[in-house]
Amino acid sequence: MANRFAKRNPTAVDANEFVSQLASMDALASATTSTAKPLTAVRIVLVVAITLVLALDLGERATLVDPIPFALTFASGAAFFAAGVWLSFRLRPPSYYGAVRRVMAHVGAPLFALFIGTFLARTAVEAAAFVDLNPSSTPSEALVVGKSSGKWGQHTATVSFGPATRDIDVEITTDLYDRLKPYRAPGRDCLALSTEMGRWSIRRTMLPRRFFDDPISADHYVQCARTQT
Repeated sequence: MANRFAKRNPTAVDANEFVSQLASMDALASATTSTAKPLTAVRIVLVVAITLVLALDLGERATLVDPIPFALTFASGAAFFAAGVWLSFRLRPPSYYGAVRRVMAHVGAPLFALFIGTFLARTAVEAAAFVDLNPSSTPSEALVVGKSSGKWGQHTATVSFGPATRDIDVEITTDLYDRLKPYRAPGRDCLALSTEMGRWSIRRTMLPRRFFDDPISADHYVQCARTQT
């Protein structure tokens, strides 16, 4: 009976096939949407995190001289590392990614999250130590312990304000870069910078913002006091 009806009404067969095709397309769309949602959420989280770090890094001149407590660094880093591990499990790289790129994506997420956690911890401590304060600046000598040159032509000097302080990277001009000899004459070159004291005896220094301010010039060069005769 069905065959006879199909022969007499070929449009009925076409309609049944059309309905079945729609059902299969709807199932495929549902599966694609369910897998796309986690990936979209991961991308949003990554974009927000990267934007936040860049905004804080590029727009802030203050840099901590003293390290923050290790327990706080560890707690913040561990929390963000755990979040990065969760993101790595949620991450589904495209099919055209090779095996190496997939492994790098899964491994890179926790490490990048760890970096974000420690960076935000320092930023939060600096904000809490100096909020509602108007500290006075104190001239200080920062020992140049290293220097480097980037592929885009930028020059950086690594300075230290003394034992148990953080090594800080400072952007410098080409003239100052050529003048510094931290490896041939260690302990000779210093930069005249200023520091501010906040709550809990935490110090900070104000440095040029990347891409917005001029680098430290040779006017800041001084010979370290302990090497002067």
